[in-house]
Amino acid sequence: MPNQVYRFDPDTRVVQVVLDGLVRPNGIAFTQDGRTVYVSDSASLQDLSGTTAFQTQPATIYAFDVDPVTERFLNRRVLAYIDAGIPDGLQVDTNGNIYAATGDGVQVWTPAGTLLGKFFVGTRTANMVFAGFGRLVLLSETRLFLAKINAGNVNLEGR
Repeated sequence: MPNQVYRFDPDTRVVQVVLDGLVRPNGIAFTQDGRTVYVSDSASLQDLSGTTAFQTQPATIYAFDVDPVTERFLNRRVLAYIDAGIPDGLQVDTNGNIYAATGDGVQVWTPAGTLLGKFFVGTRTANMVFAGFGRLVLLSETRLFLAKINAGNVNLEGR
């Protein structure tokens, strides 16, 4: 299947494309109200014809509006560019801040795209998950970290 974002409807069992035009869509996270979705494009570096030369590709997190009728992702805008590795897994906390697993840990932005900070763990982080209010579990290639923060995930808080 092409590198696109797909939606599976469990009732009709239909798969449809909701987003195309990215190089390598990877992480995805929705705001609490479901009106905005963030998608990471993790095509950071690409080998050119087996040589040692590399071509820089997007290492970007995009924000999209979710069309309530078609459920397609519209109005693409850049939220952030990643400065270390690629943006992998994404999460959104109860304050609407966006967390991205990156080449050196986790980077955190406001919904307006202002960098709030970074969790440096000394290795590439592939994903993360909120484990109750104030606890963020970071999943790296060979290690597991627990970050204690002042935010939580809406799904775990029942809001």
